[in-house]
Amino acid sequence: MTEQDLISGMLAGDEEALKFFYRAFYFRLFRYISRKISVYEDAEEISQDVLMACVEGLRDFTGKSSLYTYLCAIANHKAIDYYRNRHRRYSAVIQLVAATDSKMGL
Repeated sequence: MTEQDLISGMLAGDEEALKFFYRAFYFRLFRYISRKISVYEDAEEISQDVLMACVEGLRDFTGKSSLYTYLCAIANHKAIDYYRNRHRRYSAVIQLVAATDSKMGL
């Protein structure tokens, strides 16, 4: 099956094309993401999110790159979002601890 056949099938709602897409790309994509995100569960969740984002945005895929390259581009954005959110949570905890310490006179 060519990438164009796969894309056409998924756009047409072909369940077999969607299953093929998942089987063809999930583990390779997961390995790519797990090099960026060391927490297994988070890498797994982001992999699922990337596949879903690709399927949802497939109509915008122009074919100027391979489908895997498109998935990696989405994965890079998701990894950046992951670290931004993680930094925000960490900063919020630090601020809470600092506020508590100052109230306690520490």
